[in-house]
Amino acid sequence: MIWCKHPDVMNASRSAHRQKRGYTLLEVLLAVGILGIMSLMIFGTFHSILTATQEAEMSMEELHLQSNVLNQVAASLKSSLFDGERPENFEFFHEDGDEEFPADTISWVTSSTLLLPPEYPALGDTNRLELSIEEIDGERGLAVRAFTSGWKRDDPEAEEVEPVLISTTVKGLDAVIYDLNENDWVEDWERTRQLPLAVIITLTLEDPNEEGEVMEVRQLVQIPVAKRSRALRRGGRQVEVSP
Repeated sequence: MIWCKHPDVMNASRSAHRQKRGYTLLEVLLAVGILGIMSLMIFGTFHSILTATQEAEMSMEELHLQSNVLNQVAASLKSSLFDGERPENFEFFHEDGDEEFPADTISWVTSSTLLLPPEYPALGDTNRLELSIEEIDGERGLAVRAFTSGWKRDDPEAEEVEPVLISTTVKGLDAVIYDLNENDWVEDWERTRQLPLAVIITLTLEDPNEEGEVMEVRQLVQIPVAKRSRALRRGGRQVEVSP
């Protein structure tokens, strides 16, 4: 007697055989390849986002640092000192200069040390600061030098004081001064024994987002003791200084 399997039983057997067969090497390699490509795409996207975020943070940090430099210049100018009995020792100097970018020089007397590097030699309570654009050791930027207010700028001791770079990102310095007598803003300040009422400071900075490009930051600075210096220079009465 010959036994034959029922067709349904045969189909079920074939189906079970296929289910137990597993994956071929080609299928495994294809799946691994697809997974690798997807991983590379995800990693590339993540790396691009991370790089862009880091660059943006560095740019913002750089701009923040340079904004701090401008704020320190403004704070130091606001703390300018003046003594009517010795006006020659409290003169305010401004020299207009232009190179590739504005390269003015400004000098005033203050007790503030905000603009001086931590390692700067110890000075007295009252010092003359001078800001300028200088090239030092192959690097160009905003520089400061300071010496006792008892020295004149052209004294031998003062001329021996070398400037120190405080920012290589700052490539230009421009100062525009308000002249009360002319009721206008001027590029040159001739009344050295009188403090100006206001100064507009503009710093030209390297743009951290675009190589070779520059940007400007600007701030209006009002000098509180300017009214007193003006009244004393004209021989007038003392005026109350606004706090």
